Amino acid sequence: MENITNQQVGARIAAVRGEMKMTQAELALEMTARLGREIRPLTVTRLEGGKRPINVDELAAAAAALRINPADFFADDLPMGSVQIVSAFQTVARASNQLVIAVRQYDSAYRDFLDVLDSSDRQHLDRLPFGTRVFIDAARDWTIQGFIDEARNEGSDSNGTEA
Repeated sequence: MENITNQQVGARIAAVRGEMKMTQAELALEMTARLGREIRPLTVTRLEGGKRPINVDELAAAAAALRINPADFFADDLPMGSVQIVSAFQTVARASNQLVIAVRQYDSAYRDFLDVLDSSDRQHLDRLPFGTRVFIDAARDWTIQGFIDEARNEGSDSNGTEA
């Protein structure tokens, strides 16, 4: 193994981060979460530029944030094809996390909606314009699967049922 400098390690971190389409601020946040102490975007800039030595724990945190093995920063040939695979995985993982949050928000709001409907006197609903009542009554049948199907297929309306 060659004698590698901080500048070379920093350049490799920058290359992997760039391949992952991750900003320095995002890397700093990820490293902060892993280290339990603040890493600022300026610190990442300085690490990547070789202007500041990288500590072992920072190197491990950067590797974990970038989903690669820390040894890859020292390899003669940085595995960019593998980095692209990991990048695609990270995109899916982020979208998955956002979907989980959205489903939880939807479930909570939908339960609240049904509770309000069930506890309301029917006369309150009857006072609404006809079109609004029809829409609200139809909303009782909304399902998450309907929204998933809508997202996957063109030609659906906004309530999760086929147009």
